[in-house]
Amino acid sequence: MPLPSWNQVMWSKQAPLLTINFTDKEIIEISSFYNCLQKLKSIYTKLLDLDAKDREYNSTYAKNGVDFSSIPRSKRFHEEAPGLWDEFEDITLGLIEKGCPLDPNIN
Repeated sequence: MPLPSWNQVMWSKQAPLLTINFTDKEIIEISSFYNCLQKLKSIYTKLLDLDAKDREYNSTYAKNGVDFSSIPRSKRFHEEAPGLWDEFEDITLGLIEKGCPLDPNIN
């Protein structure tokens, strides 16, 4: 079974119960962990959107019968993706380095 996707609403609805089960430090670490996951999801969505827009832009001319080699191709994905990928990689490495905030062997 795949893991369920993280839902910010679930986290918010459980907020009153957090202090019963976790210390302030653990709550901050958990919140930070899931904020990083949300950033990763956002970067992934941006990459998909950039790719889709480039493909749509480039295919518009092809539909009109224009010689594909004679039109300026959108290179937005190739220009922006490396920076987004670097950010994605930095966040991911940070998460791996820190580990799961609820792992009792980390603290």
